[in-house]
Amino acid sequence: MSNAVILGVTGIVVSGVIGPAIAFIAARNGDRRRYALDARQRQHEDLQKVVDDGAVLLGAGQTNLRLAQEAVSAGGEVPAEVKEWSSQVHLLGQRLLLRLPASDPIIISYEAVREALLALGKSYGDEERYEQAAGEFETRRDEFLTEARANLDRTRKP
Repeated sequence: MSNAVILGVTGIVVSGVIGPAIAFIAARNGDRRRYALDARQRQHEDLQKVVDDGAVLLGAGQTNLRLAQEAVSAGGEVPAEVKEWSSQVHLLGQRLLLRLPASDPIIISYEAVREALLALGKSYGDEERYEQAAGEFETRRDEFLTEARANLDRTRKP
């Protein structure tokens, strides 16, 4: 067989079989990377939405807690809207747990906020205890927001 025939057959095999196979493998790997990147981006955006909801919910905390404190101090019951707000705080914790493991710093800091909120609820009617518990709630809320912001900054798409 002559060199021209060998060269021709080799060219046909490379251009007809090996070349397309390499192109297919490269395209498939690129698609996998894009899919993984898109999935990470969607997870990041989902967590960001839940954290944003948490910031709004906890931002209303001081107002709702003050309303409850004033109602109990006046001999009344905790207002229904405050009870609804506090149940939303619990549900937000569940939403976070669907997205993050219990050992995640965001979850740990959120649980600290909830514990501070429960302590605050036990202090209604006692102005001195209430003020101390309200300060603790504010501190824990700020720590949660700081931790969440740091996590979102670390996981942001480059």
